[in-house]
Amino acid sequence: AIPVEVRQPAGAPGHAPASRLPAWLLDEWKDLHEIEPSLFPTAELLARTHLSLDVRQSAVGDAYVDLCRRLGKPWPSHVFLVPWLTTGGSDRTALNYIHALHENGWAKRIAVIATEDFDSPWAARLPEGVSFIPLGRLYRGLSHVERRALLVRLLLQMAPQVIHNINSFLGYDAFQTHGKALSQFSHLIGHVFCCDTTPEGRRVGYPVEHIPRCFDVLSSVISDNQTLLDELHAIYHLDRKKLVTHYQPVAFKGYRPPRIASSKGPLKILWAGRLDRQKRVDLLNAVAEACANDDFEIHAYGGRVLDGVGPEPRGGRLKYHGPFDGFDRLPTHEFDVFLYTSQWDGLPNVLHEAMAKGLVVVSSSAGGAKELIRTGQTGYLIEPFDNVQAFVAALHAIDADRAGAARLVEQGYRLLVEQHSPELFRRQIRDTPGYLPAPRLVDAAAA
Repeated sequence: AIPVEVRQPAGAPGHAPASRLPAWLLDEWKDLHEIEPSLFPTAELLARTHLSLDVRQSAVGDAYVDLCRRLGKPWPSHVFLVPWLTTGGSDRTALNYIHALHENGWAKRIAVIATEDFDSPWAARLPEGVSFIPLGRLYRGLSHVERRALLVRLLLQMAPQVIHNINSFLGYDAFQTHGKALSQFSHLIGHVFCCDTTPEGRRVGYPVEHIPRCFDVLSSVISDNQTLLDELHAIYHLDRKKLVTHYQPVAFKGYRPPRIASSKGPLKILWAGRLDRQKRVDLLNAVAEACANDDFEIHAYGGRVLDGVGPEPRGGRLKYHGPFDGFDRLPTHEFDVFLYTSQWDGLPNVLHEAMAKGLVVVSSSAGGAKELIRTGQTGYLIEPFDNVQAFVAALHAIDADRAGAARLVEQGYRLLVEQHSPELFRRQIRDTPGYLPAPRLVDAAAA
């Protein structure tokens, strides 16, 4: 293609007069006039138009060639767009889908593209044979627009069956600008968890800033909680047929009586999460201070991911242990209670994991937590989310009736098995239109 520019004055370096435009280009330009009357190479326009003679190799072109070399063929059937793969709930969610596809043989090939310039230590958790492309790191020298052009070119070339976007800003930008083209060959999936909240109280994030703008080209919008999808329908009247809840799976290892059923001595409380504003470390500290005279031990684990500054866990009988590499790496068998203080959220994977480990959950009412935590039935749900005294009262109630708290754990485990089983998750994936290959006629006949 020969780029045409109309902004440079005649005689500008690297440009030639429009009189040197090839005849075939002028003929095609005139042919376009039959389709779009506003397009015609008038003498006035040609006088302002100059042919670019810049033949430097495109940086995007170089990156594209490199990407194709790294990926190789055959092209993947399923592409996951993520910002990164590190310690976090959305990262765990991406791994859930990738492992389900891989273990059940539902994908011809899987590729994961990390679009931000950020470390991805959890790439090591991908199954063997899954391709990981740290696009944001590899091509950090490209501008945002160039990286978007690179991603779109690659996706159009590969034409995978499914492009599943889990929290990639670049991915949503591509869906908005090139969604019609991408959706001609691929099922575009948007995956959302919750809205973020600014310090001023404004709701922002993918559910309100991106999903409504690209909804028409999406095959489905998936969430880990029904609460958010109900809100999106109420606000934007989005088609409910395209709003799909996938409760994330829990790996059950058999029910064992919780520690609190027989524990004596100090009530041992675990807090684990990112030290970012969303998780409200200040609330944790306020609860610790309010319980300073109680026979409680509070142990906090976590590191910063999104926010560079903010409070660290401290106060009362609280001990901070630093970052952790996944909930399954924590000594959960040493604790009675899991404390969760997030201000906004979806349905956090960490709540599933804590309940599966036999911990009594005391959680803020953020997002979809109410779909799993029900006061007096499966744990303690704190409303509003920042009610410090309600957190303290829940901890006192657990300490005063440890047998009763053990019954909450048992009832919570039953709900977890019913709502978050791997079997249900696989069925939800199978039921999502376009997510899996259509069964061949011979397979359908055999079934």
